Amino acid sequence: MRYILAMAFMLISALALSAETISYVPGARTPKLDIYGLPADQAAPVMIFIHGGGWVEGSRRKVFDVPAYFNAEGYVFVSIGYTLVPDATVEQELEEIDQALAWITQNIGDYGGDASQIYLMGHSAGAHLTAMSVLQPLDTLQNWLSRGALKAVICNDVRAYDLPALQSHYPNGTFTDPYAMAFGQERGRLARLSPQLYLGGNALEGAVPDRATLPPFMVNYSGGEMRDVFSLNFAEALRADGVPVSVFAAEGYTHGEMNKRMGQPGPLTDAVEAFLAGI
Repeated sequence: MRYILAMAFMLISALALSAETISYVPGARTPKLDIYGLPADQAAPVMIFIHGGGWVEGSRRKVFDVPAYFNAEGYVFVSIGYTLVPDATVEQELEEIDQALAWITQNIGDYGGDASQIYLMGHSAGAHLTAMSVLQPLDTLQNWLSRGALKAVICNDVRAYDLPALQSHYPNGTFTDPYAMAFGQERGRLARLSPQLYLGGNALEGAVPDRATLPPFMVNYSGGEMRDVFSLNFAEALRADGVPVSVFAAEGYTHGEMNKRMGQPGPLTDAVEAFLAGI
């Protein structure tokens, strides 16, 4: 019965749901974000989504039922777009995401959100960008971490936590696209863009956050392409640094369904609900 009522509410909400689109960076590249807001007096938690697409494609609009679901759960929902490779590098994608987060910090109150209650979620390449944003934080994320504004992180189905290790599994140790297009082959750069390598005794030099400020992580994975191996290794590295971690093995879900079926009745949504309720 709960699922029937939830789906009915989501269907009604989705029919009326519309996003306000904002260009958050002026200039030659004008990446945008979509806000699915609530009444301005709500001071609601904010769920921020970073889309996938292998760093070279994808869209902030590929959110299916997810905004309606999180609105129904009492969250403002924001989907961030970013300039894709080859028009930007992965490093520039990360810079743009931090600029989007800065805009959200300053403006989300106008859409019913509370900038002191932030949740960050990404799917596929977006999960890599999410993890990198938190574990190699730029200005906005450093601020959020220092003041405890970031409450949780959900990484949804990606292998790219340790890029040098992933590269070694390719024939002749050479990436093919989209990894080759996004990251190249040079192992130093691959290491710098590997969120797992900013954890523990293997931590690279850089703006590694104080481990005590890191919020709980949820690491989800579907079957195939060693997503289980790389996700479990990442989760273990987080635990070794004292970061609370929840892991969900999404049996029966394809990689695409890990995004498409988020918020729909089923084990993935149940696991996410339980994770968020336990924070």
